[in-house]
Amino acid sequence: MFEVKALAPALADDYFALFDAAFPDNQDWSGCYCLFYHSPEAPWPGPEAATAHRAARVEQIAHGGAPGYLAYRDGRPVGWLNAGPREAYGNLRGYPDGDAGEAVVMCFVVAPQERGKGVASGLLDFALGDLAQRGLAVVEAYPRLGPAGELAWTVASYKGPLSMYLNRGFELVERGGIQVARRRL
Repeated sequence: MFEVKALAPALADDYFALFDAAFPDNQDWSGCYCLFYHSPEAPWPGPEAATAHRAARVEQIAHGGAPGYLAYRDGRPVGWLNAGPREAYGNLRGYPDGDAGEAVVMCFVVAPQERGKGVASGLLDFALGDLAQRGLAVVEAYPRLGPAGELAWTVASYKGPLSMYLNRGFELVERGGIQVARRRL
């Protein structure tokens, strides 16, 4: 079993411990630190900017500006969900705009040894309850709708599987010219 906690400044070391080891199968993402949807950088510079991204994320976490959730097993961080109020994201990078009072689920990170063990589902369940408790009315997610093909696990799975959302009452709707998963909280 595992436990989930909302990211807070006191959990920053756990957050970075997870991210520093999370991408052995996708080094191109090793320098993201889940800053992608919070950064105005365009185009996204990739792993060569890891030091700058880490420093920016340190500041965001220290000031409470990094919404999301950490999963722990036996006291160790094993998963991350980047989800929170839509207005906390400075660059949705092509995903549709929305209204105040809406939340977004942007991405999951699961430690390689924990994949396929329900960590993403547990993170999402916790987040849905927490977001509703915080007064948000709607949540939107952007799961992959097509086959993963030859994609690395991290690339194919970082948005979470469509079935996980459908099993929790999300519906596919068209917004901004793309299919998104949405549900009321």
